[in-house]
Amino acid sequence: MKTGGIILAAGIGKRIQKISQGKPKLLVQVRNRPLIYYPLSIFRKIGVHRIVIIVPGGWSGEVHRALGNVSRGVIIVENSRFWRENGYSLYLGLKHLLGTSDLILLSMVDHLYVSTLALKVLSTLKNTNNSLIAVGGDSKALFIQHSEATKIQARNHLIVDIGKKLPVYNYIDVGVMAVKPEIYDYINELIDKEEILSLTKIIKYVSKERRAVVADVTGYYWTEIDTDEDYYQLVSGKRNIVLSKVLEDLEVMVHHG
Repeated sequence: MKTGGIILAAGIGKRIQKISQGKPKLLVQVRNRPLIYYPLSIFRKIGVHRIVIIVPGGWSGEVHRALGNVSRGVIIVENSRFWRENGYSLYLGLKHLLGTSDLILLSMVDHLYVSTLALKVLSTLKNTNNSLIAVGGDSKALFIQHSEATKIQARNHLIVDIGKKLPVYNYIDVGVMAVKPEIYDYINELIDKEEILSLTKIIKYVSKERRAVVADVTGYYWTEIDTDEDYYQLVSGKRNIVLSKVLEDLEVMVHHG
């Protein structure tokens, strides 16, 4: 079974501009590596065979230069309509994977996580016959601000609602998902109706047919870098344990990549 991958990195990072200094968030340096390096390296470690990165319009050349040899074989796609949000970026990425991948791993660029988390999300979808999407969910989420996070309400692992302002929820969205290529048909139904097409809208749409499940990754190390404070917490604060675990996971690639 071939697994493709899409990294959503078209955001300009308005809330981390003190650190990014006008560059897109994916180029923020973490331990002398651009942020995009981390999900890309995790994808490669677990054997994702074809990887697409969605970047802001006009930035593909800079991303290639920042990654150097690491970008070899990667498809970099510019999203010049970043205001249409990450669901539109997913639509652009899927076009390059249809017919080549049985499962597709999807990651936000601003989430750091260990490889076992990504594998758990993939295996959940692989082992759930009727589902089109598995969303990584953490019932504790120790290393993020819950008030800023996307919440998931699930029953018997089926997603019944998702959003940032849910009054009742039992998981936090970890920013790592797996989808089957057939989800492209669902997105096609939305793409002309919705100018702003978030992943949340897509997941809600699929969940109406009981085809969206949560992959329980409680206990796995992960965090999100959304603000300047998140960044400081990652490099020298309480979230640094997550960075240490990710670097340990990628030790060979960090030293020899």
